[in-house]
Amino acid sequence: MKTFKIITYGCTLNHADSFRIRTVMLDNGWTESDDPDIIILNTCGVKHATEQKILYRLEKYHHQNKKVIVTGCLAHNVKLILNTNPDVSILGVRSLSLFPSTADKMLNDEKVISLQGKGKENIIPSPLPGTVIHPVTLQEGCMNNCTYCFTKFARPILISYPLKNIRWEVEQAVRQGVKEIQLTGQDTGAYHYDGKNVADVLKEICSVDGEFKVRLGMINPEHVLRLFDNLVLSYNHEKMYKFIHVPIQSGSDDVLSHMKRRYTVEEFVSIIRKIRNIFNDITIATDMIVGYPTETESDFQKSLDVIRELRFDIVNVSMFSPRPFTEAAKLKKLTSQVVKTRSKIMSKLVNSITIDNNKKYIGKSLKILITEKGNIDRQVKGRTDSYKEVIVNQPIKLGSWVNVKITDITQTSLVGKVL
Repeated sequence: MKTFKIITYGCTLNHADSFRIRTVMLDNGWTESDDPDIIILNTCGVKHATEQKILYRLEKYHHQNKKVIVTGCLAHNVKLILNTNPDVSILGVRSLSLFPSTADKMLNDEKVISLQGKGKENIIPSPLPGTVIHPVTLQEGCMNNCTYCFTKFARPILISYPLKNIRWEVEQAVRQGVKEIQLTGQDTGAYHYDGKNVADVLKEICSVDGEFKVRLGMINPEHVLRLFDNLVLSYNHEKMYKFIHVPIQSGSDDVLSHMKRRYTVEEFVSIIRKIRNIFNDITIATDMIVGYPTETESDFQKSLDVIRELRFDIVNVSMFSPRPFTEAAKLKKLTSQVVKTRSKIMSKLVNSITIDNNKKYIGKSLKILITEKGNIDRQVKGRTDSYKEVIVNQPIKLGSWVNVKITDITQTSLVGKVL
């Protein structure tokens, strides 16, 4: 019996890729195991901290003589990978069909390095056993050239998948008991296939029979601006989680311009206000990069001002780290002390706003979908219609809809008791 294990870092798109790799391996006679012959490491190259964790793991595998296939975005920095572990095989993000044969070769002490694949063949991955969440890839690649982004080098071409294939994957998943569909992509707003855009995708997916919810992944601001009216129509459907992830990255137009972002702060603020005016209860997530090389103290204060004004429910605060091959990596960095101090200040502000936002739910009765097991025994987690996470300290079957009363909050979640 030939065995494998997939370890995944990074975004929902990466996890969706792992589902496809898993399906291809299983279809070609391989079996999943916690003590595998082959480890498949699906990597992320967005943040330096994540990169270091991956490299540490690769170095450890080298000392343990583990047979490893490296894929994902970081795999496209071949020199870095091989300097850390010269014995691994490396497959690019569009090399799906090569995994079984590469794994077979590694069993015979051969290694493969191939970054050029045929793209993602029409593989419909099965949901993981025991889960009610399933990621579905809409597209990969994007239309931007942001100065700080390494992912563009790993996924340089915009590829959108046929709507009929997306619908079929959703239908198969729902038939198998999936209750939460996570539509993902490098930038879901860039989706374009046969005249259809992401708003059309949402409308199509929500028309699938069954009782389930849909979460749309990250969409860049310029696409929200471009598709606003049609997006709102799609979001009005009862199957849509009222959740949107729109990254601003900075509250300074000067910094946004240097980053080559395609919107202004005023435009961003306008669309968030419009969304809030239309939907009374919606979770809005964004991303902020702290310490971009051209960021002045004034620029930083403008970012804080935007957070205070818009009071996001989720802000992913990232300290700038230069990524290989990017324009921003050539710039003179701010001191690490300045970047760390700004990150702490922003994170403290975000935490206080998040707690205040969550407090308004205490005492409310809400219907939630139970989607995950909790961090302790007999605990589960669910999602409200606005995608707020609710912790329930009772054993409830995954995939169930239950009514709860919110009794408490944590930094990131609500705490509910079943009614």
